[in-house]
Amino acid sequence: MFKKRVFAIMIDYFIIAILVGTISSIIPYNQFLFFAITFVLFSIKDIVCRNASIGKKIMKLKVVTKNNEIPPLKSLVLRNVILIFLSAIAIVQLNQSSSHIGDDLTGTKVVSSSEPNI
Repeated sequence: MFKKRVFAIMIDYFIIAILVGTISSIIPYNQFLFFAITFVLFSIKDIVCRNASIGKKIMKLKVVTKNNEIPPLKSLVLRNVILIFLSAIAIVQLNQSSSHIGDDLTGTKVVSSSEPNI
């Protein structure tokens, strides 16, 4: 599961980098705007495909509550905001328990998905 999550986040970073780069090429560079766009895209990435980012969808993963239900939108956003601000701690914890601190604080987890790739 750990390798699949790492590949999923690499795919997400790549997609977000392309989107931010495209937007930055259209709009004159502004450091605050660049940060804001990146922050928003990263925060909402798990909402794009209902309860999975594009990277998670490709890797056949999804975010669910501890009871295996679809999490509320606020949990999907909050877990990513926490990941943004605590990424070093979150990655260390992910390596040890297959969840990151954002999952623990929002009552979510990532599980394998039986849905086909997008």
